[in-house]
Amino acid sequence: MAKRALAVGITTAAAVAASVVHGPTAASAQPTGPKFVRVVCDARNSGVALTGCVAARAVRVEGGPASGVADADAAYEQVGRVMDFYARLVPGGVGSLIGAPGRDGSPAAIRITVRACSFFQACPMVNAFWSQGEHAMFLGAGFSRAFDVIAHELTHGVTAATSRLVYSGESGAINESMSDVLAELAEQTEFGLHSAWVMGEDLHVPGVPNPIRDLADPTRPLAGPGTGQPDRMGSPLYKRAKACSDLNDYCFVHRNSGVGNKTAYLIAVGGTFSGLRIVGIGVAKASKLYWSVENRLGPRASYATLGRTLLTACNALRRDVKLTQRFTAGDCATVKQAARATGIVA
Repeated sequence: MAKRALAVGITTAAAVAASVVHGPTAASAQPTGPKFVRVVCDARNSGVALTGCVAARAVRVEGGPASGVADADAAYEQVGRVMDFYARLVPGGVGSLIGAPGRDGSPAAIRITVRACSFFQACPMVNAFWSQGEHAMFLGAGFSRAFDVIAHELTHGVTAATSRLVYSGESGAINESMSDVLAELAEQTEFGLHSAWVMGEDLHVPGVPNPIRDLADPTRPLAGPGTGQPDRMGSPLYKRAKACSDLNDYCFVHRNSGVGNKTAYLIAVGGTFSGLRIVGIGVAKASKLYWSVENRLGPRASYATLGRTLLTACNALRRDVKLTQRFTAGDCATVKQAARATGIVA
């Protein structure tokens, strides 16, 4: 079962438990994007086989009443908000891309299991991950209340259905970065948290970094000395290995995602980095740009490929006369400067 996790360590199973300040809102009660339904199961912190949730076992289904299980109801609401974000980027949303196919023309199901446990970790499971094989998300106790965790994991499903980035080496680092970036853009869009470019800021678990990653300054050693991420190619924090396996997080995909994260932050927000002054293009345009990039990257993309693809996507968006917010030559100059600053474009 392929897993894509919001890891804080170097193993694919390592991650964090969460409690959050983002509660359910009326706006999230029914997602705007059609063609999917939410199905939420509760594993009750028991070590069971992690198979995708089905309606027969669900504690909450699309349009149904609240379950009374805090994690399940939070997951239902948070998934709705994430799907709202994607529905603004693509007509019809991404439900049909990432959901389990329905029968006889019924909508695809976004399958979520909360308070999940696996056989390789003690309960409660300190992890959250997307399983492409199951078309499902599994959340340890407390994770469902963290919007950016939900957005990160669902975006792994989006990546699996679009760019299909191989989860190893540079393509794996870009895979992780796309989940961080689009999750942060979703959070910025849905909640207006324009000062918080961090992942997992709502995590309050002993021994777990808070936040777990900083897109504005990836070099911060959030988990202790030596745990910072690289913010540019050539950084001494960038780690490589001759062979990739789960023992080195498939050649440090979480650690090396910092390069992509810093690039996205500079594109959206701007700043001065590597001696270059960058004027950000804003969250709305950055969201459009990264959606286009997600659909243009190939499975074996490198950071150099990402740099070229950002420029190609921006120039294509400049020619799109249907956009409400038109991209300009200045926007594409920003994208190029940001990519140059982090070393993914010469």
